Amino acid sequence: MPEFKSQPPKYPHYRHRCVQDLAWCVFSPPLIVDARDHEVYQPEFCVKNQERLLRIDEEPQQLMDWLSKAKSTRLGFVFERLWQYWWLTSSAGDEWLFNQQVNREGRTLGELDALQWQPITRELRHYELAVKFYLGVEKMREQDLSDERLSWVGPNCIDRLDIKWPQMSHQQLTALTDEVRTPPLPWLDIYRVTTRSLTRGRLFHPLSGVSPLGEGSAINPTHESGQWLRLGDWPLLSGPCWRLLQRNEWLAPVHGSSHRSLLTHTEAQRQLLLHFEHYRQPIQIIRVAASGTDWVESGRFFVVPNDWPPAIKASRLLD
Repeated sequence: MPEFKSQPPKYPHYRHRCVQDLAWCVFSPPLIVDARDHEVYQPEFCVKNQERLLRIDEEPQQLMDWLSKAKSTRLGFVFERLWQYWWLTSSAGDEWLFNQQVNREGRTLGELDALQWQPITRELRHYELAVKFYLGVEKMREQDLSDERLSWVGPNCIDRLDIKWPQMSHQQLTALTDEVRTPPLPWLDIYRVTTRSLTRGRLFHPLSGVSPLGEGSAINPTHESGQWLRLGDWPLLSGPCWRLLQRNEWLAPVHGSSHRSLLTHTEAQRQLLLHFEHYRQPIQIIRVAASGTDWVESGRFFVVPNDWPPAIKASRLLD
């Protein structure tokens, strides 16, 4: 039975978790690479950026303070907050607006995640950000005409990639960008407006098999990946050491030196059984491998209830 391994990060294991998350948000592979209507933004992990991350890791308090002021602990807000810190502390001379509402005739049309104004070139750049974790399930609807065998849905079965991506690509990046040319922004003499998508996350393929991405898919073929399984399939997984993840640990790969939080295969199964006795939310768990005296993440999985997925809904989306 095939198993995925989490791709090793291209960056070092920083000492502070917030710096690990920052590095992952900025330099992990894009989840989506469809660039027909806009650019896909992917900074280079160059020497300059490597040195900058090391400096932040040596003195992380400013970053910690910035994150502590986030209006929510939801991963989408944390993801945006990390990017805001990266931009504000690196773009000398550029001006930024974040979470800018777009209104017309007293009606809110939407919100622009980030606007970057470059005074010298008079260019306004609009970024839309998204961090997503999707599980692949066999397609249930014939009207999805792509040639992929899987539909990608969030663990709550409400958020769906086939809905979220067109919404982000066309409504957020195209329609709303047209509106920024007219509302009273601080920049009046705009020469050019460009749009960029910025997506990060993981796709969890079914443990029972791997379906290749369809030809022409918007999904990045080198996306970060994991696998998902139902609780009853837990015995199919092998590995001596495991760790259950809190939601705030879903971003960067996890590593550590304390072995107190590690579980045996049997202990992990017991914890999963206890979790699903009280909750229905799928849970992320990592397989752990030794690395000297420390341990590192060697595989990431979603464990879901035995009757997952319930009916997949398209009525509303969760950011």
